Amino acid sequence: MALLAYSPGSIDWPYLDKDSAARLWGELGTWVEWLRNRYELSHRIPLCWFKHGPVAED
Repeated sequence: MALLAYSPGSIDWPYLDKDSAARLWGELGTWVEWLRNRYELSHRIPLCWFKHGPVAED
């Protein structure tokens, strides 16, 4: 069986160009804000969550 070449998806962060990453960061921020409000997580998810290794990949 032949292996297929890797084709990154639209949210494969290591492969995004600068413009795509900026756009998706905006979308992610909007979603995280919705998540925080919907599930009342404001006291559990700090605004700087993306800077913490345990919850974000480098």
